[in-house]
Amino acid sequence: MEEHLLNDKPYINYYDKESFFVKTMRYQKGEIDLPFWMTIRKNRMLDDTLERLSKRTDISLEALLAIQKQGYTLVRTGDPNKRKEITIILQPLNIHI
Repeated sequence: MEEHLLNDKPYINYYDKESFFVKTMRYQKGEIDLPFWMTIRKNRMLDDTLERLSKRTDISLEALLAIQKQGYTLVRTGDPNKRKEITIILQPLNIHI
């Protein structure tokens, strides 16, 4: 395994060119669960959004409550070119994950 990791060329995956990902996002029905973080918005996070994010993401409930308490909500996107790291998005709020 070590030899494989050190000597083989890495496979680079681009979400916008990955046919499985593109088709999944295009044909997703019902409640859409967008996969990427984009920004924060000055709008208090709704309680049901807080519960969904608590169950579906790796962000702690304490961090989500801190975001909500400061009057913000997290904005997600399906466009991989607009995605940002969640730690960078939360820096202005002084919230660390």
